[in-house]
Amino acid sequence: DLFRWPADKSDGLGETSRITQVKACNVPGGAITSISDPTLVNAKEYFDSAMSDCISEIPSTRKSRAYIFLGGTAGLRLFNMSNSSY
Repeated sequence: DLFRWPADKSDGLGETSRITQVKACNVPGGAITSISDPTLVNAKEYFDSAMSDCISEIPSTRKSRAYIFLGGTAGLRLFNMSNSSY
């Protein structure tokens, strides 16, 4: 899901504000365990449409400063991969 809040929280100097959900970005297809060959390439392909969908909603002026967190249920713990250059 994609969330937005009006105050800039950079460097911890922002104000407390109300967070609103902008979009629900779901992964099409089956559960993460349906990936038959759990490589970084296949994991990226699995999440690609949902990530692209969410990223397209971030204003261009904020994309370089936007943090993206991938949250999931127990199945996501099966992946021990890291790549910050999505």
